Amino acid sequence: MSELDPLLQSAAVTGNGRMLACLSSQGLLTKLFWPHIDYGQHMGKFYAGLLLRDDSGHGQTRWLHQEGWHTEQHYLPSGTVIHTVYRDDYRLFVLEQWSFVLPDTDILINRYLIKNTGGDTIAPVFMLYFSFLPNESDQYDSMYIDFDAFAAVQYRRHVYLAVGALEDLTPYGYHCGRIDTPSDPLEQISCGQFQANQINLGRSAGSLGWETGPIKQGGFTFVTTYLAAGQNSDQVMEKIRGLKSKGPEEWLPETQRYWRGWVKEGYWPNAKADEDTRPAALYRRSLLTVRLLQDDSGALIAAPEFDPRYRLSGGYGYCWMRDALYSAMALDEAGYRKEAEKFYLFAISTQTSWGDWQQRYFTDGSWAPGWGRQIDQTGSILWGFLHHHRLSKNADFIALVWPAIQKAADYLTANLADNNLPQPSIDPWEERLSQGTYSAAAVYAGLRAAALMARELGDPEQAGRWQTAADKIRLAIISLQWNPSLNCFYRGVSKRIDEGEYHYLRDQGFKVWTAKDPSGIYTTFWREADDNIDSATLALGFPFNVLPPGDKKLTAAAQVIESTLWNHRVGGLHRYAGDTYAGGNPWIITTLWLALHLFREGNRKHAKEMLSWCVDNANHNRLLPEQVHKENGGPAWVVPLKWSHAMYTLTFLALHGRAAWLDLE
Repeated sequence: MSELDPLLQSAAVTGNGRMLACLSSQGLLTKLFWPHIDYGQHMGKFYAGLLLRDDSGHGQTRWLHQEGWHTEQHYLPSGTVIHTVYRDDYRLFVLEQWSFVLPDTDILINRYLIKNTGGDTIAPVFMLYFSFLPNESDQYDSMYIDFDAFAAVQYRRHVYLAVGALEDLTPYGYHCGRIDTPSDPLEQISCGQFQANQINLGRSAGSLGWETGPIKQGGFTFVTTYLAAGQNSDQVMEKIRGLKSKGPEEWLPETQRYWRGWVKEGYWPNAKADEDTRPAALYRRSLLTVRLLQDDSGALIAAPEFDPRYRLSGGYGYCWMRDALYSAMALDEAGYRKEAEKFYLFAISTQTSWGDWQQRYFTDGSWAPGWGRQIDQTGSILWGFLHHHRLSKNADFIALVWPAIQKAADYLTANLADNNLPQPSIDPWEERLSQGTYSAAAVYAGLRAAALMARELGDPEQAGRWQTAADKIRLAIISLQWNPSLNCFYRGVSKRIDEGEYHYLRDQGFKVWTAKDPSGIYTTFWREADDNIDSATLALGFPFNVLPPGDKKLTAAAQVIESTLWNHRVGGLHRYAGDTYAGGNPWIITTLWLALHLFREGNRKHAKEMLSWCVDNANHNRLLPEQVHKENGGPAWVVPLKWSHAMYTLTFLALHGRAAWLDLE
C-alpha cells in the first residue's frame, strides 16, 4: 500500500466548526484549519517539551513528539477533548496533555500536568517551539513578541496566530527567528538557550519558555497553553483577554459540558444497557466526528486534508454532495435536525444555474478542483430533501427548497438518454464514465422524491412528469443493467474505453462502438456493458429503493457481491473486483452497505457482525478509517473518514430500531 508521512495521518481531531485541529498519536499538532475547516491550513511546526537543567543551569529539552516517551491516548467520554499521557523512559516524570478547541472561541488549548515521579525535586522549564504557515504560505509573514501577554504573534494579511500560556508563570526566554537559518530558535532552545530577538520578517519561527517552579517528588504542576486565531492583532488579543478572565482550570470542564450537552440532544437507543458497549461508544464518537467535520457554513468535508498536493489522491478536504448526503441523513436519523438542515441550505446556495451541482466544493461554497460532474449527486440531494422534510415535518423547509427541487428535477429529466437511463456520468468511485447503475438509482430516487414533494405542494403536473421519468429509469435499470450470466447487476452500461481496449473487445466479439466527443472533433470509444462486480450496486436497495426488500434479483446480486468481494483474511468488503486504490483494501462504507442490505432483508445477525467488524478496525481513539488493511487489519489510508462514520451511525441506529429511511420506501 502507498504510504504517506505518518505525521499526515490524523490520530485524533478536535474543533468547533471554524477551527479544526488534527493530532498525531503522540499528541503532536499536525494540522490547524481556520477560519474554515478546509482552509487555510496554517500548521507548520508546533513542539512542546521540558528542559531539565543541571546544577550549572545547562540541560537538554525533551520534546514530547520525539523518542524516549511511552504514550497513551484517548478522547474523554462524549466529548472532543484528546487526552495524551507521556511516561518517560527514565521514570522521572509523567506528563499529561489535554487538547481541545473552545466551542465558541477559535482557540486551541493544551493543558499540561507535569508530575514528578522520580526521587529528586525538579524545576523544569516548559518550552514551546512553533512556525506557522499563515494561509498555507511561508512568504510575506512576520512574528513579534507581545510583552504584555508574553505571547508570540505570527501574522500574514488577515490571519493572526498567537501563542502563550494562561498561568501566571515566570517567563524564562523568548525568540523570533527565521526557519532553517542560524536565527531559527530550534537548535538553541533544545539546549535551553534563547537569543531574545523580539521580531522577525519572513518564514518566521518562534520560541517561548516558562519557569514551572520546583516540583517535589510525587508533586505536580499545571501549564496551560493557547493558540488563538483572529483576523487582526486587536481581535486576537481580545480573545486572549477573554481567556484570562477565567482560571485556566475552567476551560476543560466547560468544553466537556458543551459537547456532552450536544450529544444528549440527539437520539439514544432505548436499550440503556448498550450505552457503555464498544458499539455504542463508537456511535457517540461517530456523531461527534461528523459534527467536527461540518463547517459553520453547513458544508461537510470528507476528511481533514492530508494530501493537499494530490500526490496519492485527489484530496479529501472538500464537500462532496454524495457523501455529505449520507452524513446529513445520519444526523437527521440521530435527531440533529439543525445540523442536517444547515447542510441542505448550503446545498441550495451552491446549486448551479443548470440545476445540478459541481463535483465538490470548498466550505465557503466556491467550486473546488474537480474532474467531472456526477449526476448521482443531484439525484441524491433531491432524495435528501425528502428525507429531511419527512423527519423534520417543517413546512417552511420544503417551501424554501422548492425552487432548487424544480431546477434539479428538470435538469435530471433533461439529461436522460434515449434508453431512459441518465446520460453517461462519472461513477461514485470517480474512476470511470458510463451509464452507471449507482447513478441511475440515485437519479430514480431523486425524481421520485421530487414528484412526492410536488404532490404535497399541490403541483400534480410536475409531479406526474417527474414520476413518469422515474418509472422509466426503474424499468431501464431492471431490463438493461441486469446481467443474467453473472446473476448480478452490471456496474454500468455504455462505458467509455480507450482505443486499445476498443480494438481488443471488438476482436473478442463484444459490442463496442465509436462516437464523436462533445466537441465533434475527436472519436470516443464505448463498450456495451461493464460487468465488473461492484458493491455500489447495492444502492438499488439502500438507500434508493429501486427494488423492494426481498427482490430476487437484488438478493441474488448481493450474494454474488459478498462471495466475490469479501476479504477472507481480515474481513470486510472490497469496492469492486480488481480495485488497486491505496493498496486495494476492504472499505468501511462498502461493508456497511452490505450490512444495511442485510438489515433491510431481515438478516440482523449478519448485519450486526459487520458492525462489530467496524468497531474492531477503528483506531485507538475510535476513529474510523476509509479502508482496513487487507492483510493486517486495522486502519488504512484516511483517518477519520466522515462517510465511514455516517454509515456506521445509520447501521447502528437501524439495528436499534431507528431507520426512518425505510418509511420513504
